[in-house]
Amino acid sequence: MKSIEIGKSAVVASQAALGVMRMDALDAADAARTVAVAHDSGIDYFDTADIYGFHDHAAHASSRVLGRAWKDAGLKREDIFLQTKFGINIDFSDPNNVHATRYDFSAKHLITRLDEELEALGTDYVDFALLHRPDTLMEAEEIVEAFTTLHKAG
Repeated sequence: MKSIEIGKSAVVASQAALGVMRMDALDAADAARTVAVAHDSGIDYFDTADIYGFHDHAAHASSRVLGRAWKDAGLKREDIFLQTKFGINIDFSDPNNVHATRYDFSAKHLITRLDEELEALGTDYVDFALLHRPDTLMEAEEIVEAFTTLHKAG
């Protein structure tokens, strides 16, 4: 697997990432095997989001499975790069009609959702945190406040 610099971050990771949007549909053994096979193939970059949990109908469900899977696969945190996204609210209350209700790029929401993601992933940091489909109506000052707070927190 070819490795590349991610943007201009100086982070060098696999050119392909394993996206885990539906990983919550896997049992623990299959999830660990998926992560292990990906890593053995040279993939060390994993992409998730706070809203990924469409099988379990719950926010952070796929991140929770991924957090357990990389540990069960025998990987250390420093062996992988984690990217997560946040900023979309999903209504999971009706499993037959799961849909985005709105965007929320307020500093409070972003900080809370990243804290929840860290807990779900079982780690104290992610390598990349991105706005999930940025909204053209977002308040730039809120984004700056959130990312400044997150950056200072490490």
